[in-house]
Amino acid sequence: MHDIVHDFVAFLTKKEVVVKEVNSVENLGLDSSSVRKVRHLSLTVGKGHDFPLSGAYHLRSLVVTASNNNYDVNSEDLRNLFCQSKRLRLLEFGFKSETSLVAEKFLKEMRNLIHLRYLKLSHSNEIKRLPEAVCDLCNLQVLDLFKCRGLEKLPDGTGRLINLRHLSTEGCNSLQYYPKGIGRLTSLRVLFPVIANADGNDAKQFSVGDLENLDLLRKSLRIKLVGNAIDKDEIRRAKLQNKTHLNRLYIKLEGKEMKEDDVIAASNPPPTLGVEFTSLWMS
Repeated sequence: MHDIVHDFVAFLTKKEVVVKEVNSVENLGLDSSSVRKVRHLSLTVGKGHDFPLSGAYHLRSLVVTASNNNYDVNSEDLRNLFCQSKRLRLLEFGFKSETSLVAEKFLKEMRNLIHLRYLKLSHSNEIKRLPEAVCDLCNLQVLDLFKCRGLEKLPDGTGRLINLRHLSTEGCNSLQYYPKGIGRLTSLRVLFPVIANADGNDAKQFSVGDLENLDLLRKSLRIKLVGNAIDKDEIRRAKLQNKTHLNRLYIKLEGKEMKEDDVIAASNPPPTLGVEFTSLWMS
C-alpha cells in the first residue's frame, strides 16, 4: 500500500477525516474550530456547478467525485483551492464519463503543489494533453490517469518526474505514443501499459530499448510494439534479462513485418519472465 494511502487510513480514528456530499447551495468550510484538524477530505459534489470549499489550509488528502454529469469547476475555484492547500500529498478527481470539467486549465493550476505524491484523474474526456506543468511536481510518486479517454499526449518533460514509481494510463485509448523521457524514470515499479517503437531508437518517442534502465519494474508489463519491422538491436537494448522483478510480459505486435520469433530471439528473457503475445493491449 502506498504510504500516502496508508496515512489516509491511519487517521480515520482521529477525527481528521471528513466525508461530505455538497450541492450548489452549500459552502463547505474547513476553517471552523470543529473541523480545523481535518487533514483528509472525501467530497462528492452533487447538483449545480460550484466547487464550495474554503479553509482547506491543512489538507493532506483530497478525493473529489461527481454524483452527476452536470457540474463544472472553474479556474478561479481551482486557483483558490490549490493556493490554500499547498500541503496536499494526495489528490484524486473522479468524474462521470460525460462530465466536462477537468480540462487542461485544471492541471495548470497545480504546478505549485510541490509536495504532491499521488495524483489520480479518472473518467475525463476533456483532457487532450497533459500540460508540462505536471512535470513540476518533483515529488510525485503515483500518476494514475484511469480511463481519460480523450488524452492524446503525455508531456515531453515526463522524464523530469524522477521520483515516479507508478505510471498508469489504463483506458487512455487515444494515446498515440509515449514520451522518450519515461526511460529516465529509473524508480518506476509500475508502467501500465506502454507503446514502444520497435524498428529503431526514436529521438522523441519511447522505444523498446528505453526499457534498458527500468530494472525495478515488477509483476507484469503490457506493451504494444509499433513500427515497420523488428530491429533486433533495439530489442536487445531493452535488456530484459535484467528485469528480474517482472514475471509476465504481454506483447502486442502492430507492424506488417513483425514476427514473434524475432522478438524472442533478440530479447533473451530470463527463465522467470513469461512472454505472451496477445491481440489485446489495454485490458
